[in-house]
Amino acid sequence: MFDTFISYRRQGGSDYAPRVCDYLEERGYRPFYDHIGRENGRFDEQIRRNLINAINFVLILSKGALDRACNEGDWVAKEISLAIKFNLNIVALKEEGFAHPSTLPNELVSLPYYQNEEFARDELGKVLKAIETKLRRRENQFTLDDPLEDEPIQIGREYISLYQDNDHGKLVVRKAPAQIRLIGSHIHGTTTFGSRKKWKL
Repeated sequence: MFDTFISYRRQGGSDYAPRVCDYLEERGYRPFYDHIGRENGRFDEQIRRNLINAINFVLILSKGALDRACNEGDWVAKEISLAIKFNLNIVALKEEGFAHPSTLPNELVSLPYYQNEEFARDELGKVLKAIETKLRRRENQFTLDDPLEDEPIQIGREYISLYQDNDHGKLVVRKAPAQIRLIGSHIHGTTTFGSRKKWKL
């Protein structure tokens, strides 16, 4: 069960991602990036599952990393969008010379306002020490920063569900997207995450 998701653009960021991963592993985190943790089955669904269940989202913004963010199907943009949607603790590492493009997809317009650290190519290690104070540790019990928690539930919307799971003998709390529907007089929820799980209120 990974607690930190590392997102990067292969072109320009592939040298940095393994260094960030190694640093975090040495300090007791369980980082994931797309060269580790692969399982059988659809890789895109594995990426989505590991991202949503993480606590931290470390985004490596190498020069030009977001230049294709407006392209339909861009994976880096999808990962950032999911991290924002599911309230991950986002920390951006900005390579010296990186600049946000003048146009970003609507889902990403808030990205420049998240916590970030700038680094020169030969000084990544110093910046990693700085971002460590901004990362969170996984706890068995946690609450979501949900700005809609006081609003009435709306049928047909997608929400974040919390559920207990067993991870190598340890009871943990996981997150998953859930769709809420009204069937007759009952509210039904369907959580689709690897396998479909249904529940009823």
